[in-house]
Amino acid sequence: MYLLDSKEQEMFVEQLRRMVVDKVWPRAAEIDEKEEFPWDLKKIFQDMGLLGLAVPEEYGGNKQGHLYTCLAVEEIAVACVSSSLIV
Repeated sequence: MYLLDSKEQEMFVEQLRRMVVDKVWPRAAEIDEKEEFPWDLKKIFQDMGLLGLAVPEEYGGNKQGHLYTCLAVEEIAVACVSSSLIV
């Protein structure tokens, strides 16, 4: 159970959970077995704006901060720890 401060954070986590169920869970075992970088998931994470969550906007990031990065890593890691480290 998270102690989220805002509806925005709750929506962010819910969006992540849906993506994890749809995209990460089905590939998790294969990613670990093949020991290959999941380029398809990296593209999904990129399209969702998960890469650079804590990076300032002037450097091409999303300026969401470390909390959002931690939320993203934790939600993705539920299905696949190695994929969560892409974020």
